[in-house]
Amino acid sequence: MIENRLIQRSKAALNGVAVGDAFGKMTEGYFPPEVEQRYGGLVVRFMSPIKLRGTHSWAYAEVTDDTRFTI
Repeated sequence: MIENRLIQRSKAALNGVAVGDAFGKMTEGYFPPEVEQRYGGLVVRFMSPIKLRGTHSWAYAEVTDDTRFTI
């Protein structure tokens, strides 16, 4: 029983990492005025990421290698 609870809590923590990563990647590397300019304010839901720098195009709600390395 304790083992099942530990597994459930571990999965919940990893899900939290993934959600935070997917949200954070949309604004990673931006200065606050750039976030406001590109997204029209705070990012409070998943949106298609707008990349100012770099060449990689992110998919909607996609996680980065940070999540993959954590798992």
